[in-house]
Amino acid sequence: MLRFLVCLFACLVSISAHAWPNGSSAPAAGQASSFLDLGDELPTGLREVISGKAVSITVDELVDALDRHGMPLIAELDYAERAWYAQRGMKPARLLVFGNPRTVVALVNEEKRLGLELPLRFMVYEDEAGHTRITWNAPSWLSGRHDVYGPAVLLERLDAILEEVVEEVATPIEAAPAPAPRRVDPIEERERRRNILTAAVERW
Repeated sequence: MLRFLVCLFACLVSISAHAWPNGSSAPAAGQASSFLDLGDELPTGLREVISGKAVSITVDELVDALDRHGMPLIAELDYAERAWYAQRGMKPARLLVFGNPRTVVALVNEEKRLGLELPLRFMVYEDEAGHTRITWNAPSWLSGRHDVYGPAVLLERLDAILEEVVEEVATPIEAAPAPAPRRVDPIEERERRRNILTAAVERW
């Protein structure tokens, strides 16, 4: 029994010593930043930030920011809506598929397996704590995953663009204003989304 307790204590000490990856220290309380970056806590290749806004507002602003950066919305999947049809409860969760047609075609032409990853995607969802999270694959990580390094510079540029887009949208939780209540007509909202997707398809 004593040996077991000693081993357990050693494990706990080891875990606390490695609680923050790459030897980094825990962030200071109230540390200011444009958004909370959770990249070090995620599996390799994933990036994630916490938005200080509701899922619906975050999605709308992401779509606008992507369009400004020449990466229009191609498709959108509302998982919570599908869960409702399946008579299952789910917190808001929406997948955005987007990209510049020329860039996507050029990359897939370089390596067909990149078609499994492209066009790029944002997963926007509400976690158990009520925070909105934006998660995506880092484009530069795709080079190593698919062993294709020809378009590495372009993929790194996409990294920077996605970070710019997210930083434009995400708000520090401490400074995030309470979202103003709004009533959205479901028919008008569906028509608005259809127009966005139609315009994106025409660009392709």
